[in-house]
Amino acid sequence: MRRSTHAGWPSWALIGALVTLFVHLQVVLYPPVDAAAQQWTASLIYVLTFLLAGLACLRNAPRHGQDAPAWRTLAWGLLAFALGQVIYTHLLLVRHLTPFPSLADAPFLTALALYAASISRFRSPPMSPLERARIGIDVGLIVTATCVALAPRVLPDVLSAYAGQPAALLIGLAYPLGDLVVLSAFLLSTVRRGVPFSARELLLAGGFLCLIVADQAFLNLSAAGRYAPGVWADLFWSLGAALLAGASALRPDLPVWRVRSRLNLPLLPTFLPYLALLVPFTPLLGAVRLGRAPDPLHVWGATLMTALVVGRQVVAFQVIAALGAQLRGLSAQLEARVQERTTQLTAANRALADLADQLDVKVQERTAELESSRAQLLHQAQHDALTGLPNRALFLNHLQRAVALAARDGRSLGVLFADLDGFKAVNDTFGHATGDEVLRQVAVRLEACVESGDLVARLSGDEFTVILPGMTAAELDRVGRRLVRALERPFLVDGQRLSVSGSVGAVLYPQDGADADTLIRHADAAMYRAKADGRNCLRFYDPVMERELHGRQALLQALKQAVHDEQFTLVYQPQVNVQTGALEGAEALLRWTRTDGQVIAPATFITLAEQSGVMVPLGRWVLRDACEQAARWHRAGRGLRVAVNVSAVQFQDAGFVQSVRATLCETGLPAALLELEVTESLLMQDVPRVQAVLRELKALGVRLAIDDFGTGYSSLSYLQVLPIDTLKIDRSFLPRPGEEASQAVLRAVVGLGQALHMQLVAEGVETGEQRRAVQALGCVVMQGFHFARPMPVTALEAWRDAWAGEQPGGPGA
Repeated sequence: MRRSTHAGWPSWALIGALVTLFVHLQVVLYPPVDAAAQQWTASLIYVLTFLLAGLACLRNAPRHGQDAPAWRTLAWGLLAFALGQVIYTHLLLVRHLTPFPSLADAPFLTALALYAASISRFRSPPMSPLERARIGIDVGLIVTATCVALAPRVLPDVLSAYAGQPAALLIGLAYPLGDLVVLSAFLLSTVRRGVPFSARELLLAGGFLCLIVADQAFLNLSAAGRYAPGVWADLFWSLGAALLAGASALRPDLPVWRVRSRLNLPLLPTFLPYLALLVPFTPLLGAVRLGRAPDPLHVWGATLMTALVVGRQVVAFQVIAALGAQLRGLSAQLEARVQERTTQLTAANRALADLADQLDVKVQERTAELESSRAQLLHQAQHDALTGLPNRALFLNHLQRAVALAARDGRSLGVLFADLDGFKAVNDTFGHATGDEVLRQVAVRLEACVESGDLVARLSGDEFTVILPGMTAAELDRVGRRLVRALERPFLVDGQRLSVSGSVGAVLYPQDGADADTLIRHADAAMYRAKADGRNCLRFYDPVMERELHGRQALLQALKQAVHDEQFTLVYQPQVNVQTGALEGAEALLRWTRTDGQVIAPATFITLAEQSGVMVPLGRWVLRDACEQAARWHRAGRGLRVAVNVSAVQFQDAGFVQSVRATLCETGLPAALLELEVTESLLMQDVPRVQAVLRELKALGVRLAIDDFGTGYSSLSYLQVLPIDTLKIDRSFLPRPGEEASQAVLRAVVGLGQALHMQLVAEGVETGEQRRAVQALGCVVMQGFHFARPMPVTALEAWRDAWAGEQPGGPGA
């Protein structure tokens, strides 16, 4: 569908109307000191409000379908009002004339007439002239009752002020009375149509009500000689225009309150005109009872309303008579239709008898189709869509039945739990389509390893299970090892040889569990032991594994509590330039000492944090604490770059870059004094995203380093385009006595870093021989036990002073 190039401006017109309304409110609440400025500002503001409201209604009209002509008419009324206000402002503020009554009243009265015309153009069921007359009489009754009720309060001052100006009086009264007629007609027509009161109708009613208040307030303030643009009454004009514009932007099918209900509210417009008679007759009866002369206003009001009610009754009787004639005609038509329909039904019954026989045949055919579909749906519900293997639900059901049969027959039962090693790297590197193909090939290989009576299932993701009835421990061992060998063979996908492996856990019923849930839990524990033992192997369940699993859970809870209680500390290992003797920086390293004094190795709790979702808040704390310390050094004039390790889990968090930006801002640390270290293997996971994140970090001004360089599988093409500043050479490449090959590898790694124009840092330097060998190759920045062990802040500051005193030679020179 072709979209209008002006589709956006009605929304801007509506927003502009609301903005000008807000500005108008500010002008009224906080007026300028200069009265002329206030009058100019207020006048122009609500000229703009009506102009924008008219444009919004005009452009939004097509969305209202059959009501579009009504909205266009209303829009022209708002624009006419804006024109009248322009004339009014010109007469008052430019020519300094009294603008009421004046030429400006012509467009104002035109606007009022257009409002009334717009009400009559809203779609409604066809109405006879009698029904239209009844609505007109009802409007007259409501207007008369309202005038009788309010005239004693608002009319005396107006009549006194315009006693010798009948034209001004009539024009002034025409505005609130006209608005009241519009509002009454709108409400009555909406109720009689029986449509729901939607948000659109409520805003329309509210807009017309605001115009009544504004016009009446203008009349009273003008009569008292206290009206000037910028008074509070002007707000109701702006608010009314904004509400009418807002109504144009709403769909008409958003009901707020439906007129019809159990209380039979359609009777309300029937009795309301009669209830309105209470307005003049109540004070008349009170005056008679008290023996006082009745108020002429009440007498004339009662007389006029009584005449209107009589006229209404005459119209109602005519409507009833017309309905009676219509009913008699419809009754005759109905009798003819019934006779005709009876003949048709007789013929239809004969045809139905023939169709019943055909239907029986169709039902039998459809039943067979549904039975086939049910079988297909059942298969889909119980099988994995990707591999075709039974899914978790079918596996659990089958395992429970297998356990029950084994218990009844006194036989054993084997269960294998296999998890693919390295599958996530395949998915991240080559894409999900390749990963899916690997899973399909895994399913084929696993099924080839078992007999026809065994069940292979895909539990979830890259986890597979096998149920082996009647297995002994030796037989289960042979099948498990067969699975391991089958999974370690490379997979060929789109011409690429991909390598994954399998960690397999094995359990036997009843030795390792008496029910299905226990067997699965113990098989899972055995699988994790296989992963811990180097992966690509088979492990049988041992009760010690359960205790280890519980210990791991306890440690996880302690870790979460430690993150909450901030039980962690940072230690720092210096990075020195052995050529200049300068202290280049310090690497922040995380340590955890539990409240009971037990020290947990970083390799233990960091891996656990990454697996349990704790790494992101923990990494955020490390970053903040390190930056705060570096900022303190910087403020003390002892600026030192601090290096912080970033976990792959933390790096992949969507809010990582923002957290770095916020930490730098809040701590006041210059970005150049922060270096973030990422592992080489992380660079190969979702390379486009990694590159984008690194560029964002580089834009902040921080330095970026690759940790343990040379141990991963980086592509040189990626290293050339990634914004990396530093390569940290892993300790495994440092020369060891009697190993010439390690020297050659180190030379190649250093040469690569130099070719890429990156700073090189050798980590893990423990001996003077290693220091001299690394320095001889051109790598002059080092860290390791040869220089200093990781130490707390106070110890680092003391070591820094001692190191500075020993230069230029330095320790171990």
